[in-house]
Amino acid sequence: MNDWADSDNFTNSENLWWYGTDFLPSIQDLAVIYESYIREKINSGEEFSEEEFEFFEGILEACIEEEYFDVALKFCNALLSVDPFSTELLSQKGFILMNLDEFEEAKETLNRALEINPTDVDALFNLSLTLFSSGDIDNSLKAIDKALEIEYDEDVLFNKGIFLKAHQRYDDALKVFNTLTDSPIYGIDAYYEIASIYMSLGKVKESLEYHMKAINLDPTSEWHWCNLGITYLRLGRPFKAIDAFLNSLALNDKYEPSKYYLVIAYINAGKLSEALDFLVDNKKLNSNDPNAHTIAGLIEGKFRFYEWALEYFLSAIKYDENSAISYIGAGLCYWYLDKYAKAEKYFWEGLARDPNNISLWMIPIDYFVSLGRISTAFSFFEKALLNNPDDDSLLIEFIDFIWEHRKYEKGVAALENYQTLSKNSPLLSFELGKLYLKTKNFLKALNSFVKSIEIDNVFYERFLKEIPTILPKRAFEKFKMDLDISLANQKMKFTS
Repeated sequence: MNDWADSDNFTNSENLWWYGTDFLPSIQDLAVIYESYIREKINSGEEFSEEEFEFFEGILEACIEEEYFDVALKFCNALLSVDPFSTELLSQKGFILMNLDEFEEAKETLNRALEINPTDVDALFNLSLTLFSSGDIDNSLKAIDKALEIEYDEDVLFNKGIFLKAHQRYDDALKVFNTLTDSPIYGIDAYYEIASIYMSLGKVKESLEYHMKAINLDPTSEWHWCNLGITYLRLGRPFKAIDAFLNSLALNDKYEPSKYYLVIAYINAGKLSEALDFLVDNKKLNSNDPNAHTIAGLIEGKFRFYEWALEYFLSAIKYDENSAISYIGAGLCYWYLDKYAKAEKYFWEGLARDPNNISLWMIPIDYFVSLGRISTAFSFFEKALLNNPDDDSLLIEFIDFIWEHRKYEKGVAALENYQTLSKNSPLLSFELGKLYLKTKNFLKALNSFVKSIEIDNVFYERFLKEIPTILPKRAFEKFKMDLDISLANQKMKFTS
């Protein structure tokens, strides 16, 4: 053994004089140094004192707290070489492995700890965390409930609520958090989680109530004031939101979420100048923050300063090439500057970055319709539908568009293509049937109507109401007779 590393002097606090000075080594360095020391001492057959081992455990806990999980794993393995049956160390190792996404090894390690001590609450809790992180919510809850049976612990109970909330089991999560509202440790967080759940359920007024309760318990939290402001925005009360965000920034003028949402609140309140002034005063427009440039572009666009707005949108794209709204904004600027080809290019670029955002698709559709470029609008509409194959509201809008602009042949082709991607939609089959009739493809029309009515009989009533507006009376009566026969044959096929 080297003298400088023996247990009598190396761990002596008097010799660690550099603690608290500029020469303080990092916790990672300490872990590496002491790992070597531990293995060397094991090889020499020497024993470790209790005080010495506690010191090592402190290093391990510090590595975990600082999230140096690779270093922590090596150090933990060294400690387990000294005490392989320590359930505390096995529990910590399982936690480390979970954070390294080594879920199977983490579960094996934690189950080994529980074989040694089935009532180890920390091991049960870490097993629950691991199962939750790997997507096994049911077994995760079983493990956490077992831990709570052994020892009631608010930390464990709070995390159970988090698990339930994450898996959208909101009623159960609310029960958990409501039991914690009087907790001196978790009361504020419990109110916030309840507010968050109500927001997820669309109960914005209830969410507001619980945000207020959280603030009454802790009016010095910039985070809670910010969440209150966001809730006011969702309620359409931008002036109240402005007050909340200003309160948040009064507590911490560097709190970025409140800065961002304050600008949004100013815009929603119609205070465009204040929004722009805030961005300028905070030097956001001199930074590489894409959100600031996007918001400035939106503001300048509302003022109809399209050249300035365009500059901001292009700057936002420079800092974040995946910003869909910046591309759409640039497209609108080019549109108002009568540069329609460039507008179309930027519209497509933006939509490629957020193809599931239907409201963005409707922007170029509406603009090209207003210009009389129906074929271009049709292309956007068709692409929107293909990117959102299960959205019936979009399908209905597209069908209305087809009929309004008499794009029957193109409509049939688009909907046939869409049918290969969509769910088994009776609405789609019915509307295709109508278009097949309009394009005189009677056999396909008949098959489509049969399919829609088999899925949902309500479409037979719609057939009786709508098809006489497409076919003359005699043609309708004959087609109805064919449909009734086909439906009867289908019914016989399934009952025979």
